[in-house]
Amino acid sequence: MVPLEVCDDGHTSCYTCLIRSENKCPSCSVPKGFKHCRGMEKLIASLRVECKNKKFGCQEILMNHKRAKHENICPHTLCFCPDSSCGLAASCKLLYNHFSRHHSAIQFVYNAVFNLRVETTQKHVILQERNEKVIFIVNHDVVGHGRVFNVDCVGPDTFKNGFVYRLTVKSMDACLSMECVPEVSTKWKEHTPDNNYLTIPSRITGFGLQVCIKKAQKESWSFKGNGF
Repeated sequence: MVPLEVCDDGHTSCYTCLIRSENKCPSCSVPKGFKHCRGMEKLIASLRVECKNKKFGCQEILMNHKRAKHENICPHTLCFCPDSSCGLAASCKLLYNHFSRHHSAIQFVYNAVFNLRVETTQKHVILQERNEKVIFIVNHDVVGHGRVFNVDCVGPDTFKNGFVYRLTVKSMDACLSMECVPEVSTKWKEHTPDNNYLTIPSRITGFGLQVCIKKAQKESWSFKGNGF
């Protein structure tokens, strides 16, 4: 918390404002003597405020100086529908329910390997976890040296480092695989994979793409269904 000072005439100012005004009281506009106002600091520190995401479902009542930190990781942060034709903005929980009802996505479950067909003309494929309804997007593009893939997640900052995905490509003469943490954002936009992506060289054709997404844990990978 920024220290508070009080001038000889009783005007309270924050220390930052005093520095900017060259130690002149912002109210008096003349140089004054100042004292540290601990009583006012304690009063402000004791104030409790609502999270800005209350209207999206957050019920937290916070001490004033902890509000900013909480709001940076609040799970009720406003998220935007990844369907470019839809303008919905809501908490991630409401967004996930909305998407499952009004849009189409490939359903999957955590820890299970599934095959995904991605045409060369497709820029992305939207996935939705069957139980928790979390939305992931497989990004794809055709570039000069082949095809590139990676995965994003739509959600609040609390989801960062919360998931791990594996992409595997198998063909008659090659097997390529990548494990990575998806990029997490509240507002996804279509883009070419430009960071941490799996590259499939142009010489590899007729391959199948396998995907597995799981919640990040310290223990090693364990898959259900068909292995890689």
